[in-house]
Order: sequence, then C-alpha cells, then structure tokens
Amino acid sequence: MLCRTRVQYRSRRGKVFEIFCREQLLTNRSLCELTQGERRKAISQLFRDLSEERLLGLKQQASIEQLRQEALERAAAFFKPVTLYEFFTQEQQDNPAIVGASPREKEMKLLHIFESLPEKARKALEVRAEQYNVANSKRPTAPVLPMIPARKRPAFPTSNSSTKTEKKKTRKRREKAHGRIAKENTQKETAQASIGEPTTLKKKKAVEQYAAPPYSVFVKEQMASLHHVKPKERMRVIGERWRSLTHEERQRRLEAAKVKLADNLAASTQKEGMTESSTPRAMNKASAKAFPTTVTPLSSAAKGACIHTESASPF
Repeated sequence: MLCRTRVQYRSRRGKVFEIFCREQLLTNRSLCELTQGERRKAISQLFRDLSEERLLGLKQQASIEQLRQEALERAAAFFKPVTLYEFFTQEQQDNPAIVGASPREKEMKLLHIFESLPEKARKALEVRAEQYNVANSKRPTAPVLPMIPARKRPAFPTSNSSTKTEKKKTRKRREKAHGRIAKENTQKETAQASIGEPTTLKKKKAVEQYAAPPYSVFVKEQMASLHHVKPKERMRVIGERWRSLTHEERQRRLEAAKVKLADNLAASTQKEGMTESSTPRAMNKASAKAFPTTVTPLSSAAKGACIHTESASPF
C-alpha cells in the first residue's frame, strides 16, 4: 500500500511539473535565449520557488487532466465501431425533412434516402465513417510539450574564433601564392633546360624517369593475344593470368621488359644520329672540317697595282 501511494505521488508530481513546464515554455520568452541545459535548470529552479497557492492550483489542474484522460481511455476501450447506416442516421439528425416526422416515418425516409445515394456520395460517407471509428477508438495521449528551438552557444568566443579563421585564411592564401610562384619557377627552369638539350638526351631522361611497372608490361604483352576476347572481358582475363604468376616469374618478366626497352632506346638513338648526320647543316660542318679555307697574304707589287687602279678609276 505504501509503495502504491509513493508511485501515485511521484506520477502526480511529475504531471504537475509537466503542466508547469508547458506553461513556462508558452509564456516565458526569456527561456528562448537559453540553451537546453540552462533552460532545464531555470525551469527546475522556478518550480522549486513556487508559492503554496500556485502549487495547489497546479495540482488541481493536474488531477482534472488526469481524470479527463482516464475517462477518454475508458470510452475508447468500450467504443464499438458504428456501421455505415448508423453513421448516416447520426449525420441526418438535423435534416429539416425528418425533424417533425414520427419515428416510423423518420426511419422510412432515412432508409429511402440511404438506398438512393449515388456512388460518389456513398464512398465519401464510407470514408467519413472510417475516420470517425478510428478517432473514437484511439486511446488519448498526453499533450506534447511545445518545441522551442534552443540557442547553441559557440565552443569559443566569437572574437577569438573570427581571428583564428582569418589567420587560417591568410596562411592558406600565402601558401597558395608561394606554391604558385615555385611552380612557375620550376616550369621556367625546365623550359630553359629543355631548349639547350638535344632530343636524344630528352628521350633518355624521360625513359630513365619513367620505369614501367611489371603489371603494365604484362598487360601490353597479353593484349596482343586477346583479340578474340571481348574488350570488357580482356582485363579480367589478364588479371586472372597475372594472379596465377609467382613472384619470381613477375620479376623475370620485368627484367625482360627492361632489356627490351633498352634495346628499343638504343635503336631509336642510333636512327636519330643517322638522320641528324644526313641533314645539310651537318654535311656543311663536315665539309668545313675536311677542307679548311686558307688566306694567303698579298705581295707588295700586287698591293701597288690595286692602289693604282683605284686612283685611276673615275668613281
């Protein structure tokens, strides 16, 4: 018995506090400026500081609301769904055509009107009757507390946070500028270096920088033998073959690919050397080296003859 009274007291006090919270959230606008935790603390403090008269009024309101809810629950538990004709008779109680008639005449008129209803009106009546049954058979629930959005406080003061964000933005902007300048300098250096280098050295450096991985070499080798396979299935077949190889076989294939690449590079450099030697500029340089031109000094007699002819000329 004592345990039951304690439970009832706690539930009644919780109901009183719920009604007080609902009133404060609807009337006290100063709670909107607080966070969720601060709002809970403020409402609890206000509830503790209530006067006896105010607390007694809240208890009476809570008991009335509790009795009303229990009555609605009992009504919902004993509610029997009405039929379509019963719902129709309830709606037609205020019809002036049947107000002054006797009960038998009223029943006959209602039955005649119900049977002569069109299809659309009957469907609308069925929908309304179903809504009525659902609304009356549902157990009542307690009113929900009003939702007031809580103000979120920033983790840090706004001034510090703004200065930090500004510092981050300036640092990122400075880093981007330095990176862009460094990239432009490297591009200029590479362009200047590429102007002075011959084509063979460029290709040699490119080959040295790019070392083909074993799998790409294996794919190039296997593509030639998979023309009969669909393009979508080729990579799957190549992948299965690659997974079936051991580590030693993969290294062996890589060494063979490197040797083949070196042979191709040597052949290309030899071919380019032959083409450069066959150009007219290279041939002129070679002939100049083979037959150097010599300048012989003039004698004193020849010099005198030249001077005499220049003075004798009319121009």
